[in-house]
Amino acid sequence: MSYGRRAYFEYFSLEHSAYREKVRYYEENQDKIGLLDPEEKIELDIDYCLCLFEVGRYQRFLQKIDPVIEDIIYENIYEYMSERIYESLLFKKSACYYNLGQYKEAEKILIQLVRLDKNHKEASTLLALCKRKSDKDLFVMFKAMAIVTMFMAISITFARIILIEPFYDQYLAPFIWVRNMLVVAAFFFLTAQEWMINREIFKETGRFASPLINKIYDFVRN
Repeated sequence: MSYGRRAYFEYFSLEHSAYREKVRYYEENQDKIGLLDPEEKIELDIDYCLCLFEVGRYQRFLQKIDPVIEDIIYENIYEYMSERIYESLLFKKSACYYNLGQYKEAEKILIQLVRLDKNHKEASTLLALCKRKSDKDLFVMFKAMAIVTMFMAISITFARIILIEPFYDQYLAPFIWVRNMLVVAAFFFLTAQEWMINREIFKETGRFASPLINKIYDFVRN
């Protein structure tokens, strides 16, 4: 048995969930793995990348993944371990960018993914999370206003409990009214932010991030 074949069997003799052991074996035996036939090497490379993602080595995953995706496209590999591997690796690539705080890079991949698969719920959800992390002025403004109004509502509630109820009960009604209006305002700002995010995602992908809005949209359209 050649060194390459031995490395192949030794690698896959490890338990499926032994991610750290697989990563360690791959990195310690790259010379042997380089001797494998192209098909077997691609299989090892795919599994290695999946293990990198599972152990949280996101930067290393990003360094390794592009050539692997190119090989998958070139060799017309559609599935790996009963998983649509092209979409799976793209999603994991976007998740790596998200976890590293590179939200714009994650967004670009997620938009591509949702265009490929309109029913990819995880991609839609992560895309919405990226939008919420956006530094766009309107998103930031509505989020800030929601936080401020909610903080004011909570402050009024504490003031009512500590100061007004025990000593100035006659002034209680106006404070309750102001607090309720602030809660309504906070809810409005959060709802407005979510609607803007969903509208922007729809413009980019043809689908909303919210499954509920998608169902309503599909029902009305049909």
